[in-house]
Amino acid sequence: MIRLASRPRHQDGPDMDERPDQIEGMVAERAAAEAFRWRFRLIVTETLMIAILVALAGSILHKPFLVIARAAIGMAAACLASGMLLIGLSGLGSHCMAALGKWWRR
Repeated sequence: MIRLASRPRHQDGPDMDERPDQIEGMVAERAAAEAFRWRFRLIVTETLMIAILVALAGSILHKPFLVIARAAIGMAAACLASGMLLIGLSGLGSHCMAALGKWWRR
C-alpha cells in the first residue's frame, strides 16, 4: 500500500484550523472584487460590440465617416454609462437589502 506524505505547513500562510473566520472574510472580499471585475468586463465588451455594430451598419448604409464616428461614439458612451449605472444601482440595492436584513433580525 502506498502512503501519502502529509503536506508541510507553511509558517507564513494562514492556519486553516485556527482562523476560519478570517479566511472566510478574505475569500468573501476576493469574491466581491472578482465579481465587480467580471461585471465591468462584461459592460466594456457590450459597449465595444454596440460601437462596432453601429459603425458597421453606418458603413453598410454608405454614410459619411464623421456621422458614423459620432453615432458609434455616442452609442458607446450611452451603453457604458447605463452599464455603470446598472452596476452601481445593483450594488446599492444589494447593500440596502443586507442592511435591511440585519435590521429585521434584531
